Amino acid sequence: YRSYWSETGTYESIQPLISMDFDGLKAAIITMMSGERVKVRTRSYQNDMVTFKNKDDVMTSLIHLGYLAYDQIQQTALTQIKDKNYPAVFSQYTGNILLVGINYDKKTKEHQCMIERYEK
Repeated sequence: YRSYWSETGTYESIQPLISMDFDGLKAAIITMMSGERVKVRTRSYQNDMVTFKNKDDVMTSLIHLGYLAYDQIQQTALTQIKDKNYPAVFSQYTGNILLVGINYDKKTKEHQCMIERYEK
C-alpha cells in the first residue's frame, strides 16, 4: 500500500526497524492499533534518525515525524493535531481537509471519534 507517508524518506529509515520487530516495536504498534496506550520513554532519543537503542527511541522518532500521537497526561487527539500543526504538511493542498481524532478511555473501554473541518 502506497500513501503520502510511505513515499517519504523518513519512512524508508523506520520501516526496516518495524519489520524486524526491533526490541518489541511491532508488538507495541499492534497494541496501539487495538486502541490501547503504550508508554514511551522519550528521554534517550538522540534525534538523529540513525541512533536507535530501543523501541522507545523508534517510537519517539515516529512521534516527532507525526506517524504517532503522543498523549502527555490526557491530551486529546485533535488537540495534539492542532498543537503539533500536523496539517502544515498539506499546505500546498487546495482541497478540503478533515481532522480526525480518536480518543480511547482505558478505564471505560470507550472510544470517542471527533471530526473537524480544517480551516486554513
